[in-house]
Amino acid sequence: MADQARLEVRVDPRELVRFSRTMELWARDQLPFATAAALTDTAKDATSYVRNGLVESFKVRNPGLRNGIQFEPADKRGRPITAKVGVRPWASFLVFHAIGGLKRAKTGRVAVPSRLVQRTSSGRVAAKHRPRKLREKKSLIQPLVDERGLIALKNRKGVTVFYRLVASARIEPRWPFQRQVEETVSARLGQHFNRRAEEALRTAR
Repeated sequence: MADQARLEVRVDPRELVRFSRTMELWARDQLPFATAAALTDTAKDATSYVRNGLVESFKVRNPGLRNGIQFEPADKRGRPITAKVGVRPWASFLVFHAIGGLKRAKTGRVAVPSRLVQRTSSGRVAAKHRPRKLREKKSLIQPLVDERGLIALKNRKGVTVFYRLVASARIEPRWPFQRQVEETVSARLGQHFNRRAEEALRTAR
């Protein structure tokens, strides 16, 4: 029988030790960086997706409402490492449209705006049309406030109703914020992590 060909590979154990140490250093220093960078990249994508989708859930009169959606980048030193997508304080009214619920006034009654209430370019109620400001006007029809819970002003054409005052207002969820963020994470996080991990490996020392 002919001798069988054999292939031998010899590895210096010292090389294995050095490789092991390199991987330990990479896991300690570069893996947190790659993770944080990938999460931040994904949060940016999710923010853009959510902003672009606002017009599907709301009648956006002011493009500035898009700026109400923001993200917080991940910190590689954080434990756990986390990136966040959310809304700015002045756009907190959007939260109810995402999760739904019963909105109650801290004091008094909830003012539900009519379509005549003007908003700024950022989406906030214009200062001149805020409930407190309207109630200071001489043209306020006080009996409508007391008897029917309406904030309304007299004008040359008649009466303009700006708000309806109620004890509470139920807001149905109609903004798919969570679904949009989850879709982005599912579609993009893996891609971003692979790219960032490759960058980390190339720059590791």
